[in-house]
Amino acid sequence: MPKGALEWNDSTMKLRQLQSKKFEVEGKQKLDELMVLRSAVLLLQDEGYNLASSEAALGVLHADKDADATEGGQIAGKVVMAVLFGADVPIDTVQKFKVSVVTRVQADKDSDKKFVIVRVTFQRIVWNEKGQISKLESLEDPKLYEKFFGELSKSLFLTANDI
Repeated sequence: MPKGALEWNDSTMKLRQLQSKKFEVEGKQKLDELMVLRSAVLLLQDEGYNLASSEAALGVLHADKDADATEGGQIAGKVVMAVLFGADVPIDTVQKFKVSVVTRVQADKDSDKKFVIVRVTFQRIVWNEKGQISKLESLEDPKLYEKFFGELSKSLFLTANDI
């Protein structure tokens, strides 16, 4: 393990804030943790993910989806390297997106309100044409997280209001 891999810093906190959102449990919407998990599963399935595992009692779910990873620039680079140097440069062919959702209930210290805290993380694994992993990365694009939480908020509103 790299030195300092588990140390907290400013970027760790910013990433955690990006990956987390708080939903009020009681009040107008009358949400509960199980409803949030169910809505997250349905949202992910709508986005093409397959549920890989879940443990509702712990507030955890994992899903994944496969996709094509072929890029035109890599193909062109492969051709150029083959023509100029006779080199066989592998290109990316397959990728798997993985998502984890973790929920927990939290009571507000200053009021009687309760919240479900949702944290979502997205990762990507890319394999080249030789079956080797060429990329293994955490996805940190704010738009990805904004889209997920925006869609989850809509889903929870509709579910809580029986729409």
